[in-house]
Amino acid sequence: MSYSTRFRRLLLSATAAAYPWSAAHAEDLSALKAQLEALQLRVDTLQSREPPAPVHGSHVIRVEQGSSGTGRSDGAKADRLDENSARGVTFSVIPAADMPVPVAEITVYGYAAVDVIWDSDDRSFTRSFSRVGLQLPGAGPNDQTTLHANRSRFGIKSSVDTPAGRIRTRIEADFEGSPFGANSSLRLRHAHGKWDFAPNWTLTVGQDWHIAGLDGVGPSTVDFAGPLVNFSRNEQLRLEYQKDGFSVGLGIEDPSFRTNTALPNLAGYVRYKSDAGHVFIVTGEIADWDNPSVASAINDGLGWVVQAGMDIAVTAAVRFSAAGIYGAGLPSKFCLSGNLVTPTHTATGSPFESFCTLLGLSLDYGSGVSFNAIWSYGDTVDDVSGVAGLFTDDYHSIHANVIWKPVSRMKMGWEVIYANLDSNAGGRVDTVRAQFGTWFFF
Repeated sequence: MSYSTRFRRLLLSATAAAYPWSAAHAEDLSALKAQLEALQLRVDTLQSREPPAPVHGSHVIRVEQGSSGTGRSDGAKADRLDENSARGVTFSVIPAADMPVPVAEITVYGYAAVDVIWDSDDRSFTRSFSRVGLQLPGAGPNDQTTLHANRSRFGIKSSVDTPAGRIRTRIEADFEGSPFGANSSLRLRHAHGKWDFAPNWTLTVGQDWHIAGLDGVGPSTVDFAGPLVNFSRNEQLRLEYQKDGFSVGLGIEDPSFRTNTALPNLAGYVRYKSDAGHVFIVTGEIADWDNPSVASAINDGLGWVVQAGMDIAVTAAVRFSAAGIYGAGLPSKFCLSGNLVTPTHTATGSPFESFCTLLGLSLDYGSGVSFNAIWSYGDTVDDVSGVAGLFTDDYHSIHANVIWKPVSRMKMGWEVIYANLDSNAGGRVDTVRAQFGTWFFF
């Protein structure tokens, strides 16, 4: 058999063997093509339909670090330094439709704080420096060291958009006890609601910063009580208007002389903050005073206070602050606290007249480091020499500190305080405190 004949037979055999596989493969390709055409038809049908309408009331919950959306009421400058937009955890409720702006936000925030304190002598206070704790020489213990974590605090704040306007709430507490500093029980700091019922208008109801407080004035301190011009809160009803850096507020507060009147205090303020960061504020408050227990013709009077303050940005790194307070009876609410002065004069039944002032300087060194110094002075204008009991005639204090914030969630501070006072008994007290504080924020 020739070579060409053998090759033709081999080629025919291979062709015959491959035919069944080629036919099967062609059938598979035809089936796959049919499936692809059916799938394409289904995709075209789905794309031609209108998207389904979102379910009414459906929302998306977003959890993020920070608290910038819930806002914050202005208050003591030291407290504002303890918060920024990076702290806290915020739960945002967002509509499922194309509307990225949250309609409701809830922020949980707070910090754990520890203080290490050394006091020189003549003191009856431990946790917070106060003229109330200063005593006559020999009346108190000598130098002492104290560690505590009672200023640790936590809070919840919210912001909800409604058809009637934005509603904001805040509840905050610490462990300074009641009365303040007496124990380690839970102490209510804030419990209020704010209703932004119209553009630039806000109604506040609840416990918030004093209406007539000098908010935003003065450097921060490591000590909780701070300088002579202090900040605190009480129950109130306040109406505010804010526009172009100006804010004006008027409202009523819980009576200062509760045992002597049924009328609330009336307070107001005018505040301006410029684009450069300068703050100017003037406040005032009056309170009814009636002391029927005093056998005197002057037993129906008026407690009052007028305050003014400023906080100036001298440069980008330097701030200067000053404040002055004068009044009768009510200065004890804002600066002359505790046994420094009492609301009544036992001889006539009328409130004491007194004043206090503050000067402060703050230097931002950079890298989270700031230097702060505050001088404060208070004096009772009325003669206290004939008043029964032990009261302070005048008081000086100096705070100097270094505060370091290496990251947004931690702050450390080192502070030295010097204070002296003269009493109506003629005694003089000088004392020194050194304090280290640490805050860990969440």
